[in-house]
Amino acid sequence: MDSNHDKVIQSHLCYRYTTRQDFRGKMTKFSRQKMSKKGWLDIDVAHYPRLLHLPHVSQTSPSQQAASRSRRHFRRVAQGLFVSEPSGVFYTLFRSGGKLFRGSLGTTDEKTALRKLPKTQAELLKRNVTLARATFGEVTALWKETELAAKDLKPWSRIYRENCIKGLGRSWPTLAKTPVRKITVTDCERWLAARRDQISPGLLNNELGTLKMVLGYAVREGAITENPAAGLKRTKVPQPEIVIPSKAQFSAIVANLRERGSEAAANFVELLGFSGMRRHEAAELRWEDVDFQGGRFTVTGGEQGTKNRQVRRVPLFPAMRSLLERIRSERVVKPDHRVMTIHECHNSIVRACRRLKLPHMFTHHSLRHFFCSNAIEAGIDFKAIAGWLGHKDGGILVAKTYGHLREEHSEAMAAKMKFGTNPTPPSAALTQKDQGTR
Repeated sequence: MDSNHDKVIQSHLCYRYTTRQDFRGKMTKFSRQKMSKKGWLDIDVAHYPRLLHLPHVSQTSPSQQAASRSRRHFRRVAQGLFVSEPSGVFYTLFRSGGKLFRGSLGTTDEKTALRKLPKTQAELLKRNVTLARATFGEVTALWKETELAAKDLKPWSRIYRENCIKGLGRSWPTLAKTPVRKITVTDCERWLAARRDQISPGLLNNELGTLKMVLGYAVREGAITENPAAGLKRTKVPQPEIVIPSKAQFSAIVANLRERGSEAAANFVELLGFSGMRRHEAAELRWEDVDFQGGRFTVTGGEQGTKNRQVRRVPLFPAMRSLLERIRSERVVKPDHRVMTIHECHNSIVRACRRLKLPHMFTHHSLRHFFCSNAIEAGIDFKAIAGWLGHKDGGILVAKTYGHLREEHSEAMAAKMKFGTNPTPPSAALTQKDQGTR
């Protein structure tokens, strides 16, 4: 057929179906086949002036005609493959289960588009149409209600994840309102590069992990097909220097606290140093957990539990027994009462270190290190120390963290080895041996 005849058929089809709001969804099978055969998938009346004179077709204003000319038009190239005119970008359009799917192949080359077509169509079928336009904030809310709520986390761990989400919002202001399908790898890399100079490596890794979990949830639910943050790598966290108070420094801190009237803080410091417990474990110790007759105490961690959620029974060390007996003699106690009357004493320790002009500001965890160093100096094996601390690795972490203390203590002990005040020179010993054999 000549071009004029094609225009006439096209004009009649436009007149017949543009009077409806959505003629593509309501055209007859014959009309759909006719339009598909000729590559007319998206037709606008404004493109064909002769239709303006047909009955029931209203005139359009110049602004409407300009908007119509800017609309995207598709030309069919192969089954499910169309090219956008005039951009030349290839798209896939197909129906499955009564739904129309459309996605960009991201190329203007026909051969490349044909290679990417099957994979793109498979990804579109996996996509959740309901969440396809959801923003990161909406997906985050669903993630907190489902995946995060289903995890067996401690209260502080949940609060920490909430803080990580707030940190993402502060450092990436437009993230919450950005559709997840529009978040790219480049966007995530730019955020990571800018955020690296703002916070510590450990916090950065946790915020990155939270971002990956939310976008991973979006992939699982079909909102997107790939996680744009999956390839981002964690930042290496430098190992902090372990600062351990000496016995003299430990005694000076306790004495200074008592001189200042901080008896509760002094008791807390001694309990941490004599037991090796973590701060919250010591704060939750109750009198019913202490077995004076059996010589043991039980570490439960209270409602929050211990770090690894396991209750452990530890020998009641002599220094700790003396401390608890003295506290019990000074006040009325009940089995369900806490041994300590405070939950922490960090500020008291720091102030004592400043008053004493110590070279380091010690913390609650420094007192746990103090307990380990004393156990190593006493010659106790790493496995036993790990059991007292609540480690489940059989002493590997203790050996890695405090192994140098064992070597230093061994060298100091070796220097004390004496084999007589006047050792015999080798030459003299050889002479005596020779004389003995004669």
